[in-house]
Amino acid sequence: MDESIDNDILEPLIKAYLSQISSAMKISEVLSQHANSDEIRVDDLIGGLVYRLMVPMKDEEIEESINHAEQILTNLDESDSDEEESQKYDELPETYNP
Repeated sequence: MDESIDNDILEPLIKAYLSQISSAMKISEVLSQHANSDEIRVDDLIGGLVYRLMVPMKDEEIEESINHAEQILTNLDESDSDEEESQKYDELPETYNP
């Protein structure tokens, strides 16, 4: 397949996935706050994911989640093109455990 066709198919799917996960993480954070926890526990995360599957998002939640997903994808694109990061990685000394 052509690379542009792959991007046309994959990009909306990845954006939808990221927006769902973003929304589920917000719900998980609320659940952890109600449990007086300083961090999101596994149970909170699972509860957020289940809630997100069962309760449809409102229009403003959808827009906010999609915007967040677009920001993540934009940041990934910017970091991929950053040659300095790859050069720093190449300069790291290699160490192996015997």
